[in-house]
Amino acid sequence: MVVERVGDQSPTQRLTRPFDHLDKLVDDARTALSREQRSESRWDSRINEEGATWSGWLVDAAENQVNVTLRTVVGLLRGTITHVGQNAVQLQEGRATTAVAMDAIFAGSTGDSRVCPQAASDRSSGEFSLSDVLAKARDDRSDISVELVDGGEKILGRVRSLGFDVVSVGETNQPATQVRISAIAVIRVRP
Repeated sequence: MVVERVGDQSPTQRLTRPFDHLDKLVDDARTALSREQRSESRWDSRINEEGATWSGWLVDAAENQVNVTLRTVVGLLRGTITHVGQNAVQLQEGRATTAVAMDAIFAGSTGDSRVCPQAASDRSSGEFSLSDVLAKARDDRSDISVELVDGGEKILGRVRSLGFDVVSVGETNQPATQVRISAIAVIRVRP
């Protein structure tokens, strides 16, 4: 058996050993990253093969409480999805609550690999719609801003009245604007 003493090593040998350890750490990290990327790729393939749905992906994002970025007709919206309904998604953007029409969302991303394993099912988190958001804003007398699918100007004010497919929104002492609910892309309820 050969025993090497520290005093028997040259200064170069003593300095290379700590770097050998760092090289191993870097190699291990690269291996782990590669494994994770392969796993995500397999999930993506599996989801597509199993007939994933858009609402399933949104519900997974809501259940995992991850931050999302939604690309919409009015631009990028970032926050945490709190509700997914048949025609709308509710997003918490800081202190503001935003409802987004399903048809106004083009794409979404999370940057979190936990979202998607169960996206194959067609699920929603319950009965939730833009009309529900408008009714709550009316009842709470909350200030809102409404953005339409055409990307035009924002309509600001409070909900004055709400019908089956139309809402009346306006500022105090100003004429109200009648808006078809199906033309709404985003409703922001101001805190």
